[in-house]
Amino acid sequence: MLRVRPDGAIEIDVHAVPKSSRDAVGKPHGGRLKLHVKAAPVDGRANAAIIKLIGKTLGVPRDQIELVHGQAGKRKTVRISPHAGLTSLADVLTKLGLEDQVQGQAHCHGDGVPAPGSSAQVGLLLLLALVGVGGCESPRELPITVMLPADVSDYDRADNASVVMRPSGDVFSFDVDGLDFTLELEGPPSTEAQQLELYLADGEELLAWGATAPFASAAPDVGLALFLGRPGLLSSWPEQLDAPDPLILGARAIGRGMLLVQADGDTFLLNHYTLLLESGSRLPDTAGFSTDPNNLGSGLGSGLFSAANGTVVRLGWDQPDPIAWRYDPGADTWTELDLASPGAGVEVGGRAGAAVLTDPDDTRVYLLGGGGSTDGVAIDLIADAQGVLAAAPVADFALDGPRDGATALWIPTQDDPTADVLLVGGDADAPLAVLSSVGAGVGPSMAWRGLGCAIQTPTPTQAGVAVVCVGGSIDAVPTADALTIDVIPGASAQVDVHESFLPVALPDPLMFSDASALYTQGEGRWFRIARDGLTVTEPNSSPARASGGHLVSLENGVTFVVGGVNPEGAALDRWQVFTPAL
Repeated sequence: MLRVRPDGAIEIDVHAVPKSSRDAVGKPHGGRLKLHVKAAPVDGRANAAIIKLIGKTLGVPRDQIELVHGQAGKRKTVRISPHAGLTSLADVLTKLGLEDQVQGQAHCHGDGVPAPGSSAQVGLLLLLALVGVGGCESPRELPITVMLPADVSDYDRADNASVVMRPSGDVFSFDVDGLDFTLELEGPPSTEAQQLELYLADGEELLAWGATAPFASAAPDVGLALFLGRPGLLSSWPEQLDAPDPLILGARAIGRGMLLVQADGDTFLLNHYTLLLESGSRLPDTAGFSTDPNNLGSGLGSGLFSAANGTVVRLGWDQPDPIAWRYDPGADTWTELDLASPGAGVEVGGRAGAAVLTDPDDTRVYLLGGGGSTDGVAIDLIADAQGVLAAAPVADFALDGPRDGATALWIPTQDDPTADVLLVGGDADAPLAVLSSVGAGVGPSMAWRGLGCAIQTPTPTQAGVAVVCVGGSIDAVPTADALTIDVIPGASAQVDVHESFLPVALPDPLMFSDASALYTQGEGRWFRIARDGLTVTEPNSSPARASGGHLVSLENGVTFVVGGVNPEGAALDRWQVFTPAL
């Protein structure tokens, strides 16, 4: 909620309450400080009132206060200049009436001021002291905040920890007593991209690990954080969401973090350097995306996609006229885009239920089938200078029949990650799978939709790859059954059905993977599927999600579960984070 930037500026995350009876500082809620202002959110009046209120409360000139995020939304970030005359973060907390926040901070640094980004859920601080060659330059400190999950009771068993610097591979190991430690490392500033990894262990047992986003330590304005998650399990994000949206969309903004867009258009960025949530400009109400909960947020009628140039594209294809908007995290702007006509009788719109794939290089998205069609369309994710996204029919692609609601995945070879495409299931009573290069369906015929699928073999071989698909619904009845599909790209696919593969039916499974296993989650359960032998176990992972939501993977190796509902049907008020086992 409050933090000190490396340059000494102080940032405050606030939740604006316009048209209040009076101007007043409220209490913290959901990781933000409520600010009540009488002004209406019109023509910037509420923003001006917020700056005036903070300036008056802290005794700071208004020209030393800047609204840096959330100008058009209720969730905002205010930055106070390092030259404003504030003596410490504790002084700010006291003036805001938050004296109780001063006590109980995780670890303090220097003169007792909490480390940048510190809050009740930040458990420790790593500090890099950057010293020029020969020690001739003044040292500069680079604090790295460690975010801890909501429950860290098992972390108390830790007796040793290690820091690993990538790509150098330098390792620094030390003894610890649970989470009661601090660490300072010293080294020269560098302009080369590097990552810091932290490992926490009990003897030889790895309890948790996490990594920063790639950073250059010589950068003039670096704020860093990492999330310390349990390997091979889900961990709950420490901060609770004050207004959770089960239909929220998320995607990686390359080089920036995780972009989140709510159903009402509110936009946020989880900065992957600081792991702090920043408010962005809203998607305009006139954008026109579908509000049908059966299509919104499920990937069946719309989606949010990472583009290779660092922007994020919001696409809608369930309506006859497709919609496209682009968000630029650097400029904090939404821009409407046009979609070119694919030609050859192929349309982008009217494809509710299409199977969706994206190129591994984030340059193109593919809509396969949908809306009763059997063709596919490829859409560029980077617009031309006129703001047009190119679109074209997918060459040599034709389904064996309509497969609305099918699951699609790339089938790799040793030298091509997108050598072939496998589509599995769908609404129609049809053969269970079709390999794009072959065209004919294979396997028994049934209406099986909503499967979660993943590649079982971690690396493709000349003999092909094995695919595992679990859960979903057969004839609209949730199932615990699974499929295994042996695929030779460009040649054949063989399907086997495994009844009661999972202990419970998972109508809406999400799939995760690491080097040792596949994982599936749904209905408040978490199952590990061993790659070798497909043995199913249920580790203690405290999964919260029942259905809905989706996955967003970031550059530090973790995958977020955002959106969705719990088994009682309530919107999830915490994200969960999957940290891969090593």
